[in-house]
Amino acid sequence: MAKILVVDDNSQLNSMLKDVLESWDYTVLLSEDGFSCLDLARKEKPDIILLDIMLRGLSGYEVCSELKKDPCTQETAVILMTALSDVQSRIHGYGVGADIFLTKPINYDEIHVIITQCLQRRQRHQSMESRYAVAETLNGIFTLAAGCPTPLNAMKLAYCNKLLQSLHWTPEEEEKARIVSMLFPVNPLFQKADYGLEQLLAAIQPLQMSAWLTPAIRFLAAPPDGRDRFLPALERQHCKKPAFLALLVAHYITLYKENGGDRRRILEVLRREPAACHYDEEILHKLTELINAEIVLETIG
Repeated sequence: MAKILVVDDNSQLNSMLKDVLESWDYTVLLSEDGFSCLDLARKEKPDIILLDIMLRGLSGYEVCSELKKDPCTQETAVILMTALSDVQSRIHGYGVGADIFLTKPINYDEIHVIITQCLQRRQRHQSMESRYAVAETLNGIFTLAAGCPTPLNAMKLAYCNKLLQSLHWTPEEEEKARIVSMLFPVNPLFQKADYGLEQLLAAIQPLQMSAWLTPAIRFLAAPPDGRDRFLPALERQHCKKPAFLALLVAHYITLYKENGGDRRRILEVLRREPAACHYDEEILHKLTELINAEIVLETIG
């Protein structure tokens, strides 16, 4: 039975939500302030937290930020509840890690759908852990082959996840995008290894996911003018969009480092780059929106 923590300093609303959620067969925990929310979340490990923004002690924003920093609670879905409808409030909420916004007064049909989707997403994520373990193992193999450290880039995976939240892809596409992003780029490895791409790809052939991972890695490892020939294979394996996302996210991280984190300069570079770079327009649009939101946060922060 899924466990939901409701956090609101309005005891009447807390009680109403508890009754409704329990009627849907959820286990419900209640809290009326930010500090007790953090304690309960760490102790009880709920699946979802319904968190009001206006709280005593710590605001909902501060609580959400703490939850997402803590390894014990960072995977818990946080639904921010607010009577505020302005864009800046939502941008700030997403900036501290909120998964979804829910506007008061609460519509129970809406919250039922949102909770169901959050739980389904959590279940899919948990079922994918074994595949992530395989991908991490592959990353370790590539590291040994290159003779140099290539740790997983947390920033790269964070941007991958943020983009996927707004793209509304299928679970299969989301899974492929995360795994491909985890393993790419591979070109720096070959510069130090004694063997090349074909030998490394041969090592993953026994894996079932090699059917789609192989063309994805070939596409990503190819120079810009040599990527077109891998598109048919990506289409057949339903991996074209995940490969494009991994390509753009990896490029953004490179630009971020090269430009000292100057997001405005990065946007200018992305606008000037030619169509031959193979950037999917929808993914590029979502990344641009995300970067602009971060620029706004920097300005008001």
